[in-house]
Amino acid sequence: MASKKMLILAVKNQRKWIAFFSDSGFSFLLNFIDDQTARMIIVPNIFVKLFIKQRFQNFTQKAICNTYKTQKVTKTPNSDNKKQATEITKTVVGAAVQLIWIH
Repeated sequence: MASKKMLILAVKNQRKWIAFFSDSGFSFLLNFIDDQTARMIIVPNIFVKLFIKQRFQNFTQKAICNTYKTQKVTKTPNSDNKKQATEITKTVVGAAVQLIWIH
């Protein structure tokens, strides 16, 4: 049984990010979208959960960092297939780089 991976992102404007990622070719699980959260599919067992900032703060006491001043990488894709892991990384990094321009 394959493990599932989840990355959680805090966003200001959820609708804008859903539109951005949808336009970038990603899809969302419609039964996991409400006014505060959305679950995006990267590949069948890897997801990104978008939380509006207020909802995200319910899960941690720590402040959300200012990404213009800080940078931190905590996880990398894990796959039995190196080519698949490389493609996932390129897709996610490409999307992240584009996010900087629409923040």
